[in-house]
Amino acid sequence: TLVFNTSSGCPTDFIDSMCRPGAFTCPGYNETVIHKGWFFDLGDLNQSDPFVFDEQMKWVKWLKNTFKLDGIRLDTAPYTALDFLSALQASAKVPILGETTATNMSFHASFQANPPPSGKPVLQGVLNFPLTYVADAAFCGTWFPYSTLNLTTLAQRTNEQMNGGFYKDLDLLGNFMDNHDMDRL
Repeated sequence: TLVFNTSSGCPTDFIDSMCRPGAFTCPGYNETVIHKGWFFDLGDLNQSDPFVFDEQMKWVKWLKNTFKLDGIRLDTAPYTALDFLSALQASAKVPILGETTATNMSFHASFQANPPPSGKPVLQGVLNFPLTYVADAAFCGTWFPYSTLNLTTLAQRTNEQMNGGFYKDLDLLGNFMDNHDMDRL
């Protein structure tokens, strides 16, 4: 029997272990704080300032051209305004895969197109956190709502992602099992 961890802070019907970006039903969730506040103890750049905005557009072009990049991984995408991300993607002229640590698939998909799946283009791709969290729990036994040692939940979430109509481009979901912010498997 799967048991929901009531200490997670999320409602029992929510598939997440904590209140991540896009967890709109979590008590105290505040989208303004996510976009206008600081990310933990790291300072934020104010992309709404024209000088900062222009310099970041120049920087991404310089980065791509100087290092001949064919793609970019962007950390902490949910903490940045979608309009800025859209402009950054247009300036980069190579796919940007945003680290979007969310389990809410429509929120996650909004980082490819807003509203998903056919709205304004944002980033070309996103790292596939909705499946990473449940796959880790299903195969390794870590705790995650409804997923611990449960391949059925992994299959349901995979089906939801593939057939739910959320994503503009399923081919640009970056699948992975762990990263620098997670325990190694």
